[in-house]
Amino acid sequence: MIGKLANNPIVANMMMFAFLLLGLICTLKMNRELFPIFSLDVINISAVYPGASAEEVERTVIRKIEDGVIGLNNVKKVYSTSAEGFGSVTVQLEDGSSLRNVKDDISAALDRITTFPKEMERPLIKELVFEQNLIFLAVKGNLDPIEMKEISEELKDEIENIKGVSKVVVAGSRGYEIAIEIPQITLIKYQLTLDQISQKIRHESFNMPGGSIKTVNGEIIIRGMNEKNIGVEFGKIPIATDPLGGQVLLSVIATIKDQLDENIIESFY
Repeated sequence: MIGKLANNPIVANMMMFAFLLLGLICTLKMNRELFPIFSLDVINISAVYPGASAEEVERTVIRKIEDGVIGLNNVKKVYSTSAEGFGSVTVQLEDGSSLRNVKDDISAALDRITTFPKEMERPLIKELVFEQNLIFLAVKGNLDPIEMKEISEELKDEIENIKGVSKVVVAGSRGYEIAIEIPQITLIKYQLTLDQISQKIRHESFNMPGGSIKTVNGEIIIRGMNEKNIGVEFGKIPIATDPLGGQVLLSVIATIKDQLDENIIESFY
């Protein structure tokens, strides 16, 4: 073969140019990233249980999550930590596992747990990945903090629409919160305590897993969606009754504000 090519340089040159052209085409179509993102084959489940001790979080939340995920396919190891008001479960997967399928299995397993404390927030399931920041963009101005946060979110959406941008994160901004202020004289008037009002608000604003139903077409996950996210929705919660038997809404006895949390964040650039 080599001898024939040596005696026929035209064919040899044509083959060389064909290989060069094929290599150039493959190079142009090849996906390239300066700082590639790759998965660690690890999924983290975090749960917030306000006011609970570390022992209570371990007993009423973390152990139930562990029991729900240990028997799932492609789960290699399970680690957990518990702290006051917070718990975390880390799931290490078998090599070659489909992260999306395992995340779906974990979500379905958690939805089948109906004995979580009512005060607990919905567990968050997150895939752990290694990623490197490429560009930092600072937003500065003499504006109201809420307006500055809204501008940052709008800028984030615009950057995400740029071709080649895979992920944009807004850092250094305070989170949203809803402040509810009730005068002491109002509590006395309606014979209420802050603890009673807090319990009513929790009862009227939560997402409750309802288990699952198995059908011939698959499994149906049932969940009650009643979580409130803005002050106007909280204002419609009935808190007490007036002398005529009518409902007294939270908006009548309280001042409700949509605002940013009070955590102070310092950013340097």
